[in-house]
Order: sequence, then C-alpha cells, then structure tokens
Amino acid sequence: MKSAIACRSRQTVEEGLVPYVPTGTDELDSCPPFPFPVVGNILPDGWELAGQRWLVQTGNSDGDGLAMGCDEFKRSLAGYIRRNQGHGFAVVEQDECEAVVASFRRVGE
Repeated sequence: MKSAIACRSRQTVEEGLVPYVPTGTDELDSCPPFPFPVVGNILPDGWELAGQRWLVQTGNSDGDGLAMGCDEFKRSLAGYIRRNQGHGFAVVEQDECEAVVASFRRVGE
C-alpha cells in the first residue's frame, strides 16, 4: 500500500492535484464513487490538514468503530460540509478495503 501511495504522491505533485471542494451536500447523493483525488502523503500547496475519516470501501462497516460504512461516511461528510464550506477532501491512504479521506482547509482560513 505504501509504495502505491508514494507513486500517487509523485503523480499528485506532477499533476498539481488539489483537494476536491464540494459545492454542497447534494453532491453526495450520487456517491459512491467519491470524486476525491488521491494525494497520498503530499500536502497540496496552499492547503493544510483539517481532519481524517476512515471509509470502508467495500460497503458496510464491520462495527469496530474505526472505519465508517458508506452511508455513515456520507452523513458524517454532509455535516462537515455544512459546517465548513470551502474545505476540500482527498484520499491520503487506501488499500483494497479501506481508505483514509482527509479534509483540508486553505492556508490562512
């Protein structure tokens, strides 16, 4: 997983990827798939980390409390978006089953 993320991180720098900023919670209606770029361990220029959420990519959470299933993730994300307009999201870590989605805010916000 780490080598794939490192490769994506290099690609992130080369492509100038930035976190995806939703215009509102209605964008979550058509998810998954989520439109978040994979930035790996690279902090995109002009952005700072604001938080992280674990997502079970295979559908439902196993209830261990660490990773959220899709519906729980969408509810959590909707609340965050309502409270933090202008924040963006990107995948910072992932494997076949789980992903870590980070929230970012613009520097100086």
